[in-house]
Amino acid sequence: MAVNLAYLAFIAFLPFPSSLLGEYVNNSVAVTIYACSIAIISLSEALMVEIAYRDGLFREIPDAASLRWQRILSVMPAVYFLATAPLAIVARRPPSGAGSCCSPCPCSSSDGCRPR
Repeated sequence: MAVNLAYLAFIAFLPFPSSLLGEYVNNSVAVTIYACSIAIISLSEALMVEIAYRDGLFREIPDAASLRWQRILSVMPAVYFLATAPLAIVARRPPSGAGSCCSPCPCSSSDGCRPR
């Protein structure tokens, strides 16, 4: 039950890092906070699956292959986001062209920025 409440707390917290990332997209701290939040949510979901399996809470007991894939697929987002969080600190800005097709250009036209 405590894991479920922690999971829901991080889900409720997710709009804060999302808005932080939207406001400060070039800030490595905002990217790292968002990545860590997603990783914690993913890991707590994987932990809930393990607890449910251990306590026999599934309606139908999953076979070994599907349980293995459930474990792998539950942890993959956490691995991805935790692996990319240090890259955000090192890179300090997104790759050139990231978001350029869907976000307005922050610079004026005299700076050489062309609207898409």
